[in-house]
Amino acid sequence: MYFIKKGDKSKCTFVGLFIGLLGLLSCQNNDRALMPDASPTVIQMTEFPAEDPFMAFAQQFADSLEWSMYVHGCPGLAVAIVHDTNTLIKKGFGVENANTGYRVNTNSVFRLGSVSKGFAAILTQILVKEKYFNWEDQVIKYVPEFKLKTQEQTEKVTIKNLLSQSTGLPPHTFTNQIENGLSLDEIMPMLENVNLVADTGQICTYQNVTYAIIEKVIESATGKPFGQLLKEKIFIPLGMENASMDCEQMWMAKSKASPHKFDRSSESFVPAEYNEKYYNIISAGGVNASISDMDKYLKLLMGKYPEILEREALEKFFIPVVSSGYERKYFHRWEDLVHDYYALGWRVFDYNGERWIYHGGFVNGFRAEVAINLKYDISICMLFNSTCHLSDLATKMFFDQFIEYNYCQRQQL
Repeated sequence: MYFIKKGDKSKCTFVGLFIGLLGLLSCQNNDRALMPDASPTVIQMTEFPAEDPFMAFAQQFADSLEWSMYVHGCPGLAVAIVHDTNTLIKKGFGVENANTGYRVNTNSVFRLGSVSKGFAAILTQILVKEKYFNWEDQVIKYVPEFKLKTQEQTEKVTIKNLLSQSTGLPPHTFTNQIENGLSLDEIMPMLENVNLVADTGQICTYQNVTYAIIEKVIESATGKPFGQLLKEKIFIPLGMENASMDCEQMWMAKSKASPHKFDRSSESFVPAEYNEKYYNIISAGGVNASISDMDKYLKLLMGKYPEILEREALEKFFIPVVSSGYERKYFHRWEDLVHDYYALGWRVFDYNGERWIYHGGFVNGFRAEVAINLKYDISICMLFNSTCHLSDLATKMFFDQFIEYNYCQRQQL
């Protein structure tokens, strides 16, 4: 969005001033059609390390995000940025519900959608470490009722294939049945009638059903429900106090964001109904969390909690397993993106010369975005309670501004 070409040193000062002014513009904007309440309260719950080299960038990005939120008419969002293991930004913007006007705060609960997949991958690695199973184990060893069209195809599928989206089934096989409310036990027998579009382990064909079969593997190997282990191994040790895995707990949360849908008559986002879609497959799309929870999750991903999982083990999730070329349309608007892969519960790609780890999620009018750069040890999570246009733009915006900031810092040395 603001990318500076190499050698264009003269623009660094201008861009830095421009981004810095975005916060002032957002405070001075009196267009109430874009802002239901013209004086948004920003919740900042943590003492931030002023000496951190990326503090200025994080503050600039948060300012530009807030300004862009009102430009695009987004009801509300929350953002956390972590460098190394330091929280740089943890804020809420806008409202949880456009009717009530309650402010988004750092404990407002959002739905994560497919960002849930990363939690399942981490839990799987924890259980591998505890020797319940191995990544290369056949799925049928733990879930004998799992069947593809032929016995040969069935026997090829490993735990690693499930979480790297490389079973070979057509993209989103029976995702519609998940949305219809069928259980995993009801959907699995249907897989036996589906022709593969690729050999197992060759390419990414994105799935929800087969990804969620990891729940059956885990329950078979440990004797405990997937959700119970997710709480015991990740939520509780991290202190993710607002995290949950069903619609009832979402509804009962003291502070929660409402989903919003676009209303053409008012040309604005209005509150929508909560639904139970994807709570039937927690591992693929059923986690709820606040930005305070996700701040802790980012720190786990950056290696702050070696007692849960060491950095070396975590980085294994981010090693590309298969190409995502079959579904390259996912990033079709990202002109500078190359080398798109799927790892274990995460997407991996190169954008403008930098490697990023990423996953997004969409469910019930909520959007979630998580991105990590291991080279600079920086990560971000953004949670939206609508599908406003900014939810499509924000991650790329973060990448572009981060690349610019680094370039300008180097030019000033």
